[in-house]
Amino acid sequence: NQKAMTTARGYADRIIELEKKRDYRGAHEVLKEALTIYPTQPFLLRTEVYLLLRLNRIKEARIKAENRVETLKDDPFFLKTYLNVLRQEKAYNDMERLITAILTWSVGDEDFMVFLVKTASQCIGREKGEEILRQALARFPVSEPLNKLAADVETAEEGANRFTHYRRKFTGRKTEEAVAEIEAIM
Repeated sequence: NQKAMTTARGYADRIIELEKKRDYRGAHEVLKEALTIYPTQPFLLRTEVYLLLRLNRIKEARIKAENRVETLKDDPFFLKTYLNVLRQEKAYNDMERLITAILTWSVGDEDFMVFLVKTASQCIGREKGEEILRQALARFPVSEPLNKLAADVETAEEGANRFTHYRRKFTGRKTEEAVAEIEAIM
């Protein structure tokens, strides 16, 4: 089996096999050995960041990711992993800078864009999420998942507006009056 692992593909297969078994420590050991032979192999470089994240070695993962972003900036898996590392650290300003950069690189497909929209909305703010959604729709105008997200955003805004309307309507009134009126509506 040692002979089969001498190629980059052989190492990758073994690492993936261990990952599937959730043996991230074992996968990381194989990866470290592989990197001594193939120090520039993109799969190994991105997978090291992923494994460090899985092993909860967040600081190391972040340092590796920062050093590799130029090399791997066209790799959606790497970028998702890097954003998840920043999320673990609650480094939302750095996350926003990275997302802004990613958008200028035109990397990834619709699903990656959906990930960016959701990540930005949850970690940075609704406005940033909506801004990314608009850019994503400009790139993928007929995307089903992106158009569904856009519809969900509109529904959420309508819900917030209704809440504000009723909060204003019932401010300063007795609870019993408000309850009676709400029951009459229903």
